[in-house]
Amino acid sequence: MFDEPSVVDVIVDDPKSEGFGPSKHTTYRISCSSHGVKPSVCRHRFSDFEKLREQLLELCPGCVIPPLPVKQILGKYADDLVEKRRDLLELFLQQVVAHPIASVCDAFHSFLSLSEATRTAVVQRAKRFELPPTPAAYETGDPLNEGCKLLAEFEKQIGAVRERFKRLQSRQGEDAMDLHELSQSIKTMGENPLNMVLNCALPPFTDGCQKLASHTKRQAQNTKQTFLPKLKLYKQMAVAMQEQIKRRSAISTNIEATNAKTKELLGQSTKLAGRPGKEKKVGDLESQAAELQQRVARQKELFDQVTRTLAWEFERYNANKNRDMLAALQNYAISFADFTTKEHEMWDTIASGVVSRVNKVTYEATALAAGFDANKGVMKPATMTSSAAEPPPPAPPPPVLPRGPNSTDQMEGAGAVAPAPASQVSSPGAGPSQSPRASFGGSGEAPNPFAETPSNTDNHISVNPLAQNPFAQPSNVGSFF
Repeated sequence: MFDEPSVVDVIVDDPKSEGFGPSKHTTYRISCSSHGVKPSVCRHRFSDFEKLREQLLELCPGCVIPPLPVKQILGKYADDLVEKRRDLLELFLQQVVAHPIASVCDAFHSFLSLSEATRTAVVQRAKRFELPPTPAAYETGDPLNEGCKLLAEFEKQIGAVRERFKRLQSRQGEDAMDLHELSQSIKTMGENPLNMVLNCALPPFTDGCQKLASHTKRQAQNTKQTFLPKLKLYKQMAVAMQEQIKRRSAISTNIEATNAKTKELLGQSTKLAGRPGKEKKVGDLESQAAELQQRVARQKELFDQVTRTLAWEFERYNANKNRDMLAALQNYAISFADFTTKEHEMWDTIASGVVSRVNKVTYEATALAAGFDANKGVMKPATMTSSAAEPPPPAPPPPVLPRGPNSTDQMEGAGAVAPAPASQVSSPGAGPSQSPRASFGGSGEAPNPFAETPSNTDNHISVNPLAQNPFAQPSNVGSFF
């Protein structure tokens, strides 16, 4: 098996529309680079690729030349079609330049405008390849005929597999767009004044959805750029293999037809032999039969060459297919596993962020409720900002009692204030201590603004709207439901 890498890198890009009216067409820039050699650049249209392929099939009998994209009339200048065609044309040239037989054709070198140094490097690489002899199995049978049927089945099967992966990739792209639009919709909803308090907990969700959208889009693009092209390549090569096997069958059919014609001419010559006046006719028949026999000899030689080349191509195709397909499936599985793991982590971060925001709003609502005067409907001065409220007057010092033998009794009799229970002492500025993943409204926690508000069943008016739920609906608005 010849696995030596190509010495030329080929890139097809920069499609341009040229000409006007019926002569309008698209050309593609072809850049060829080789180590230590100045790159060569040329431009060709699609019809030039078609001529090149016909030349290669004629000059390299039995070599599997990848098919070109199907020629279209309607919509052939659409951006997506031009990009697909560019991709397939690049794949075509890369496969030919890596082929140890087709890559040395002068027609191919001229098409790419390769420099003399690059041509020499390509030829030197090809000289290290030796076509193996025809396997012994072809002496007693014809494995390629059965192989053609198997290739036809494989072409349909790999096409079906590719379509399923394309649908998965398409859904990933749609999921990415849905996550982006979901983030925008929730952000717009939060900007509604009715959802002022709700909006406090929305940023972790909207930001997280945007990150998830980008993460999902990258996975869809990775599938499209790495895995789907492999499936496309081996589907295309299966088509090219069948094409060459059918060409070989046509040579065999032509040999049989020529042999039959030769036998017929020789039969006529035998019947006319010895008859007076038929000498010239016999000579012509024998001359025609000899010419056909020479043609059959050339066709048999061509058939043997094609068989030998195709046997190697078939083995090479199977070996590369098995190796690349297994690697591609494994890489896809690993990539998807990494994608889903990261996706779960991102959703977990979103959930933690929302809980953290809710706990923060709960704590702030509790602090505001502590300073709300329900009778006046305003905040108490102690809860106002430092710039709007006067500092409270200093507390008077406690009275100093005389100490004596009965100091303890004297203090008790004086009515001294007992220290506050430990449960009522709190350090200034101490907030709620909760895990960001904790559930809302647990025992001993601050009131939860997202929980339902307990209300009077007769008038539906809360005793203190801030002490209960900031999301509760005011009594003068009415119910939405």
